[in-house]
Amino acid sequence: MTSCELCGSIKPPLVFAEVEGSRLTVCRACSAYGKVLPFQQRFQPNSKTSGSKNNLGNQQALPLKKEPVTYEAVVQEYAQRIREAREKLKLTQQEFAKHITEKESMVSHWESGSIEPSLDTAKKIQHTLHIQLVEMRTEEPVIRSQKKSSAGLTIGDILAQKMK
Repeated sequence: MTSCELCGSIKPPLVFAEVEGSRLTVCRACSAYGKVLPFQQRFQPNSKTSGSKNNLGNQQALPLKKEPVTYEAVVQEYAQRIREAREKLKLTQQEFAKHITEKESMVSHWESGSIEPSLDTAKKIQHTLHIQLVEMRTEEPVIRSQKKSSAGLTIGDILAQKMK
């Protein structure tokens, strides 16, 4: 079932309109934010999208298969791991900071957990202290339902604020 691309409403009739330079299928209420287009103009390129080869007009794009995303991240217990490994090597914060060419205050922040080291810095620390600070994480994609959510703003909400 087709829904309004601005507010998510499924109440008929839906019309085709150009809103802020984009061609969208919208409900009658949201059509006030743009210019309703006659059927003939639905598939014709406009000046802003004339170079686009993917102008689908009123056609719905096929949903893309969402793959899990894998990325590198600093472990949650980085502060404790850094402090324990540094102390095991009998290095002061100052000595350790010089060894990895960082400021002593940064070492203090990492060990207190108030600042997380960047990925590059975490890799440098783990190499120096022979500990594991970077791990691979996998996140499943979030697939939103077609139902209108009561939380968050829609494009229609933003346009309504802009029109005021």
